[in-house]
Amino acid sequence: APLSLLYTIRGVRDEFTPEVLFIHSGEIVKKFQREGIKCSVDSSILDLSHTEVSNYSILNPMFWFRLFYQPISFAKFYLICRKSDSNILHLNTSSLVTLAIAVKLSGKKVVMHIREPLAGGLLGVRQFILRNLIDWFTDAIIPISQYDASKLKSSTKIKVVHNFVDFGVFDKDKKCTNYKNLQKGPVILHLGGISSLKGTHVLIKSLKFVKKQINQFTCIVAGEDKDRTGFLKREMQKEINVNNLSENVIFMPSVLDPHELIACADIIVFPSTKPHFARPIIEASAMAKPVVASDLGGPHELVVNGKTGLLVKPNDAAALGKAIARILSDKQLAKAMGKNGNILAWKKFEVGKNVVEIKKVYRHLLIA
Repeated sequence: APLSLLYTIRGVRDEFTPEVLFIHSGEIVKKFQREGIKCSVDSSILDLSHTEVSNYSILNPMFWFRLFYQPISFAKFYLICRKSDSNILHLNTSSLVTLAIAVKLSGKKVVMHIREPLAGGLLGVRQFILRNLIDWFTDAIIPISQYDASKLKSSTKIKVVHNFVDFGVFDKDKKCTNYKNLQKGPVILHLGGISSLKGTHVLIKSLKFVKKQINQFTCIVAGEDKDRTGFLKREMQKEINVNNLSENVIFMPSVLDPHELIACADIIVFPSTKPHFARPIIEASAMAKPVVASDLGGPHELVVNGKTGLLVKPNDAAALGKAIARILSDKQLAKAMGKNGNILAWKKFEVGKNVVEIKKVYRHLLIA
């Protein structure tokens, strides 16, 4: 989400002056600052997530802590809004719905980006509340996929704008340089880190099926380690040991130059276990790389099955492995899928076209 916001700002700053408030510090803040964007950090403001990607069970004490802390977050942000000269407050996630209420009551215009589908929950009560709060306390809503929009209350305020790609960075003609030493046979790339949500464990299980057809290959798993208990890592390591995959699998932390990794890959995989928009898919398509992904909401909108890549049943390691091997074994098919993906990316995910739609939203709110 922060990178998607950065790409948005790059596109709109010729007409609008952005200021960004982060509620978490880190390297990403420095990345914004290096581009001359005015930034501040207030870690005392807490979000409350209830999406299919990130949510808290009511049995989790953290849910209750964050819930009861929301009035404090509201008060802090209300004062920030009152002091701010900004005309529009653009909230980058539905997890900040409390802040939307603060913005609205301060008299400012509210845009909310919906980057993850709202979770249904056990009884759907929280989803019902969130759907209505988002509808009542926003002036414009920007889901990044039709699937995300389907989880919201129907409204004329909704404008679907897909995440987009800077083709100047994600260039299909870019050569593999920075990570060339990692190439040992075809390269399978997963940019989801270690996460059950993003299906890292399914990918590792699928590699034994890949190895039946392709003995030498490299599978790179890059991204944040979200396995806080260590259970997922232990299970994956067992799978790697049993199937003699230690020479085939490389884990690495998050990278700020994913285009460099994609340039070295032969195929990008996104075996998510829950529906959500997958930025690595559109970045891969921009760089003319074939994709294998789960047939779920989000990826289903980004991959044309059989043309730009292959969609497989979620949590099906055998189907995933066979799909990967099929593409890696057929260079003509891989090339055709990459070419088709690039055409699709230019049509649906090009930064210039999609930023125009966001600018239209801003202009409309300033006139209204």
